[in-house]
Amino acid sequence: WGCGGTEAIDSPRRLARYLACVGTGVLVSTVVGVSWWRQAGQEADPSLVLLWFGRNACGVLVVATALLLLLQYLDQTRPRRKQWAGSGLEFAAACTTSALLYGLVFLGDVHEFLYLLLGVVIWFGVRFGTLTNACHTVVVASVAVAATLAGTGPFAHEGAVENVLLVQLFVLASAVMGLALSTGLDERTRLVAELRQTSREMTDQAQLLNAVVNSMAEGLAVVDDAGRWLLRNPAATRVGGLAGDLQALLSSGSSAGNPLALALAGGTVRDRELVVSGPPGARRILAVSAAPLPRDSDTGRARALLIFRD
Repeated sequence: WGCGGTEAIDSPRRLARYLACVGTGVLVSTVVGVSWWRQAGQEADPSLVLLWFGRNACGVLVVATALLLLLQYLDQTRPRRKQWAGSGLEFAAACTTSALLYGLVFLGDVHEFLYLLLGVVIWFGVRFGTLTNACHTVVVASVAVAATLAGTGPFAHEGAVENVLLVQLFVLASAVMGLALSTGLDERTRLVAELRQTSREMTDQAQLLNAVVNSMAEGLAVVDDAGRWLLRNPAATRVGGLAGDLQALLSSGSSAGNPLALALAGGTVRDRELVVSGPPGARRILAVSAAPLPRDSDTGRARALLIFRD
């Protein structure tokens, strides 16, 4: 029930593809119809050709779009996504305003309010979802066309064909504008929801990582080439002392080579045992592993991961 395959009409990019398909299909059908008329020996009046094109375009863009969106919405698994972020009171106010203005313009012949209908289209486009906006367009477009055919409204002052062409143009412009606004709203809503979900997942991962790191008996630290500890767990502080003591502690080992310096230079150290100086008269043996990490994208400093135990 989407715009080609399973993709719903929920972004301006997909709407553009959808409009291109609708326009191409209607244009091809018009060419085929005109060719058939001529083959049958009938003259294709240009106004009737435009009328047929406009009728088919309005039918597909207004009615078929609303039907596609409705079926796609019903096909979703529960709980279905809410169609708008505002309150029910706002929706009721928008519907009341729309009914009042369209009634005045098309049924009451108050043509001076025609420009206010643009505000209704924008209201539904920026505050309500694509499905709600498409259903609203079906209702108001039906009112506009029926009123014009009955001889009332701002487009009922020329010949019959011209009147219908004008109201079809009005319906097409309103439908495209409303869909463009509402698909933009749907896309922003979807992106915000995905961002929130990603943020929750990252928070959960960070909390899990923090719990795992803090529960380790081995010291774990991330150090940059300036000697700063970017990350450390409690065991790292117990074994290695304060951050400023780490370089001195590792460089005091009896084995050749500082594991931290090697890792910052791009090397890897696995379980190297270092005899390090402790308090006067005391010595310790540290088992140290070190590996390089990607450089900081902002500062360009080298970073290394250290894991060590007494």
